[in-house]
Amino acid sequence: MIRLNLDPVFTARGIERPYYFLTHNGFTHNIANLLIAGKQQGINFKYLERLCTLLWCEPHDLLLWEPADVTKVPADHPLRPLLHTGDKEKNFRKMMSKVPYKKLNDISDVLKKEIEE
Repeated sequence: MIRLNLDPVFTARGIERPYYFLTHNGFTHNIANLLIAGKQQGINFKYLERLCTLLWCEPHDLLLWEPADVTKVPADHPLRPLLHTGDKEKNFRKMMSKVPYKKLNDISDVLKKEIEE
């Protein structure tokens, strides 16, 4: 099954209060609750586009694939990048807190160059 998986993107963007973020960016309270709880069975493309615009991401960044039997799916299947892996759940802020300040400046420079391209 393919489902929404917003937590990694919220974490990467430093959004600590996803409900507040969603409701203050045009989502109704009901839709915000459904999206955060992961109980949304489907998603309106209007909402998907809005999420991608707000979170500066692509639709596949928000999706997670949980096949019934991953062993029956070929390794080169196009859905493989959507498989759940632990690295998608990393807390980037916590990870960056352990990087020496000098290295943070280097990372910042690399990111600036990447954004400018």
